[in-house]
Amino acid sequence: YIPFSIADQANTAMEPLMETMLGWLELPFDRFEAPTVLSWLELPALQRRFRLDPEAVERIRAWVSKSGIRWGIDSAQRGQLGIDEADEANSWAFGLERLFLGYAMPPGSGLYGSIAPFTDIEGGEAEWLGDLQALIEVLDKWRTRLAVPAGIAQWRQRINRMIDQLLLPDEEEEQSLRGVREALDTLAGDAALAGFEGELDASVLRQHLASQVGVASASRRFLTGRVTFCNMVPMRSIPFRVVCRLGMNDSAYPRIDKPLGFDLIARHPRKGDRSRREDDRYLCLESMLSAREVLYISYIGHSQQDNSAKLASVVVSELLD
Repeated sequence: YIPFSIADQANTAMEPLMETMLGWLELPFDRFEAPTVLSWLELPALQRRFRLDPEAVERIRAWVSKSGIRWGIDSAQRGQLGIDEADEANSWAFGLERLFLGYAMPPGSGLYGSIAPFTDIEGGEAEWLGDLQALIEVLDKWRTRLAVPAGIAQWRQRINRMIDQLLLPDEEEEQSLRGVREALDTLAGDAALAGFEGELDASVLRQHLASQVGVASASRRFLTGRVTFCNMVPMRSIPFRVVCRLGMNDSAYPRIDKPLGFDLIARHPRKGDRSRREDDRYLCLESMLSAREVLYISYIGHSQQDNSAKLASVVVSELLD
């Protein structure tokens, strides 16, 4: 195993926990589709909070599929989304009722009313079924609470409480959630300075938080003592033993500017105007000067579609010359 890190990614792209946390702010409008809820069960922090483990998650995944759970908490929640309230089939309430009846009733009992019990549940697995029920109840509770607009101070309390009820993060995961908490603290401070006392709905708050915690940081995960994958940006001409340049194709590098139709600077360029192609040529030179022992350059030589030859970047051709 070779340790590596990927720099220049947005925080939400690197941290699934943070991305899920922001997604929960859309619970009032969520369809609670089975694959989505099961993807939340993959989070270790959520598994710890609801006393689950990978084996339990796999069994729950099988139960959900075989018991017919597809989407929707219950008929009332479907009604709020504009669907016929009388229809509860294939909802979480429908599937959980089948699962609990299957555990409580002896095999071969037949229908209970109009419900067919799902009997593939062994004695010790009943605890996992109870944990799944608890999770759905907590999500449903927060679906209702998040639908009510509130002031920023109240939103901060809500989100911190929701994190505590749905997640039990370890030290590393708490670092991931710190970005959300800090963005909330900053928003509350800015609102106080501006004298803003109005209410926000969940979608507006989510959009703001996503814009804050999703900003890519140039220094994040750079120079961590591992193999680093990163963009080529100015001022990274730091000596390295090995520098690898990947994807150096003619169509990919130097990058091509695609100016807007009303960009007069691009239409009538003058000396001193910034040129993306010239910047890329300079960055290529910087990276070559940074390599101390090995400079590795590669490009895709043949098309994946028809195996036709593909040209290397002009800067590679110039270096070979």
